[in-house]
Amino acid sequence: EVAVGKLRFRQSPRGAAHSPSPWASATDATELMPRLVRPPSARDLNVHEHDLLFLELARNTFSQFDTNKTYTLKPPDIRRVLAKFNIYISTRWTAKVVCMYLRDNGKPTPPNELEAELTFSMFCGLLLDYDKYLLDTKRSTWLGWFQSTPPSTTVDIISRVLWPS
Repeated sequence: EVAVGKLRFRQSPRGAAHSPSPWASATDATELMPRLVRPPSARDLNVHEHDLLFLELARNTFSQFDTNKTYTLKPPDIRRVLAKFNIYISTRWTAKVVCMYLRDNGKPTPPNELEAELTFSMFCGLLLDYDKYLLDTKRSTWLGWFQSTPPSTTVDIISRVLWPS
């Protein structure tokens, strides 16, 4: 069995799900390889592997920035993770969004918004609902502007200033 979160996939022989090709020999290596089969629990919950791709990408990216292995991230690291998903905002606005999301989900927030923390499951929820928190695009400082602008836009603006047409 192979576990992916709470779902368990059982392995079956490669040829069990279909009849072997008449051109394949009995010693064909691909016929001897195990094959993953979608478990009934996944079918019952209507969970597909393409749904799990998002979770796997999010988990890998989250883990990359969870250097102290506490399974939580603070706003500066959350901002870096969001940048991997092409969401560019300043650290200060990330802290505001994290706190708004926590309060919207009935969780308390610290007085200093930069000290807020998200677990992986809360981070996934935030990532899925992120568009609800993008209405405010204030960039009060140069650093805030720089952090909340995609790199391609920043390079384009700098190029236009340095090499006007």
